[in-house]
Amino acid sequence: MRGITIFKRRSDSKYDLVKLLHFLKLGYGRVNFLLAKVTSKTEVMNAKLSRYEGTDGGKALIKELESLQLLARSLARMSAILEVLITRVETVALLGPTVRDLALIKNVVQELKKYSFNIPELSIIIEDIDDKVNDLMHESRGSFNESNVNVVITEDVRKVINEAELIAESKMRELEKRSNPIKA
Repeated sequence: MRGITIFKRRSDSKYDLVKLLHFLKLGYGRVNFLLAKVTSKTEVMNAKLSRYEGTDGGKALIKELESLQLLARSLARMSAILEVLITRVETVALLGPTVRDLALIKNVVQELKKYSFNIPELSIIIEDIDDKVNDLMHESRGSFNESNVNVVITEDVRKVINEAELIAESKMRELEKRSNPIKA
């Protein structure tokens, strides 16, 4: 005798897009929270640096400041990429997903993974995002020809990443202005 399935949900791409959007916003909030923590720590360390300048402790503070600044740049890039992805997914949710859109999102998420691999808290969220995009692509492939799936979109991905990098650079300039108000 076959089992009876009472509540089987058929795949609904709008619902899955909303879940993807939820994960993207969760990641965006987490990245910005960590960026704020790193920025405040950098400000505190900049204040300490003037007391320890020229000593071994000062050299250690400088090294730590440099690593925090690299982390802040990485977090700012992630924040900008997530911001652009959120906008893209909202647009796709309104207009309906195409394989090209999903492939673009998938490739941008792969690029995002490069920044998050050494931050376990964020890499878990990015993996959830990647899984949800894979699910959406798997559902969409059934309704499109295979020839439409194999779309080369590296140029579009590069445009999205460049747009995100511009946003990240402006965020970093703003953060540097706040942490170093008078250095000129």
